[in-house]
Amino acid sequence: MRSFALWYNATDPNATKKEVEVHINLWDKSICGGARDDIQIDFGLLVSDIEGIDEINLYCPFSIDKSAIIDLGQKILNHPELVNAIFNENYHTSSGAPRRLEVISPSDKKEKTNTNSINDRTDSSRRKTPFLIYQLEIENEVSIDRIPNHTGPTNEDDDNSFGSLIKFKINKLLEGSQEDRTSTQKYYFRFRIETTTDKMELFCQRPHNISPFSEAFVTTEVIDFRLNNLRSCCSGVQDRISQGKKFKITSVHYLILRLTSDTLIQQGDTVSSRLLEQNIWKEYIPSLTENIIAYHFKKKSDEKDINSAGVKEFVILTRFEYQKTNKWLLGTYLYMLIYMSVLSNALSNWMSGSPVFGNWIAFILFLIATAVCIYLIKDTFSNTGNK
Repeated sequence: MRSFALWYNATDPNATKKEVEVHINLWDKSICGGARDDIQIDFGLLVSDIEGIDEINLYCPFSIDKSAIIDLGQKILNHPELVNAIFNENYHTSSGAPRRLEVISPSDKKEKTNTNSINDRTDSSRRKTPFLIYQLEIENEVSIDRIPNHTGPTNEDDDNSFGSLIKFKINKLLEGSQEDRTSTQKYYFRFRIETTTDKMELFCQRPHNISPFSEAFVTTEVIDFRLNNLRSCCSGVQDRISQGKKFKITSVHYLILRLTSDTLIQQGDTVSSRLLEQNIWKEYIPSLTENIIAYHFKKKSDEKDINSAGVKEFVILTRFEYQKTNKWLLGTYLYMLIYMSVLSNALSNWMSGSPVFGNWIAFILFLIATAVCIYLIKDTFSNTGNK
């Protein structure tokens, strides 16, 4: 119920296990002038050989509609300069086949006449073999199943009771005449999932601060990202995985994009970071106007061990602090300040023997103000972080 999960269905159940390299970008729209509650999760799947794969399955531990899935292949095809930014490599690209962009590394161009088998190469060099970035047709090639995220009865109207199984139908990508496609069977799929923090509460939380006064200015955000952490998946997802085939995940690259003013609280995981080139990434992230930092977490399989099962699971916990003015709390504090001024003036009048209040109306208003003040204090301390 807390983890994403990735697997595939094969046309031939006895086929060799397929390899995949996984790229994940997670960011909120504050980096492009939007709301922090609007979350974007980009997935990139570099499948070493799609022959024999019927469907690629990605389980999301929250409910989404098909309208929340956006293909990014078309964006890359229209802006090939994004390839080097996304992969952080020096690649060459060439188009030709419909909805496909061929990506070639400089070394591949020199070695294209080499007839040696790539099976003798290391995993890192095998990643540099040509591959195709494919533009998905969301309407025809993608479908979504709702899966209850717990056992027992479920409320169909409660989206928080369901996760989403996204299925990518790719069994026909190698069909057609040779003129319409290349011989390359290594494909890259990239897409975006749009959601909100209220749907992601299982792994993206903004916990209460100890002091409500600090909450008015600083907010802490905890992101517990999990991929293929099967013990965190419900039985319905585990059943689907057992009926399909698991990828051999050669590596996972997980990038969290944040404003430069946000502070990462390191939890011990190895992380690298870099400032993204705004002039390039604005083609990838609409309305990008801020300088952003990409925090990069990665996990790789053992390239020297040919019998390695790959990356079995990927779990990263991160904490960020960022400045956020809480107008509710600031208004509460201002009201309390005014109330304390009125109260101190009343006490001063009482101690000097002067009338505390000029009339009964003033006294009643003071009682109402007292009740409001008590309510605000109670609400502030009990619900800090939720305003």
